[in-house]
Amino acid sequence: MVGTIYKISFMNQNIPLVYYGETLQKFSRRKAEHKSRCYNSACDAYHKPLYQFIRENVSWEDVQFDVLAEYENIDKTDLRRLEQAFILADTNVLNARK
Repeated sequence: MVGTIYKISFMNQNIPLVYYGETLQKFSRRKAEHKSRCYNSACDAYHKPLYQFIRENVSWEDVQFDVLAEYENIDKTDLRRLEQAFILADTNVLNARK
């Protein structure tokens, strides 16, 4: 199984905030899931800091996704550990898990 670590940032260079994520899903599916969670008020994740920030400050077209690393044959626990290292190394994160 392929695991992906990715970063969400904003095209506006004056916004230094980022979000780090990890997924074992196909990356395009995960991106679509983020958009759905951002705008679907019935979703449990709707009020997470990332989605609130996007709705209040930018349009979806200003959201940028970058793959930082891909890992073959990795499990969810190890992938989360690697994601956490990115989160802890950055002071401008929108991640709730810090």
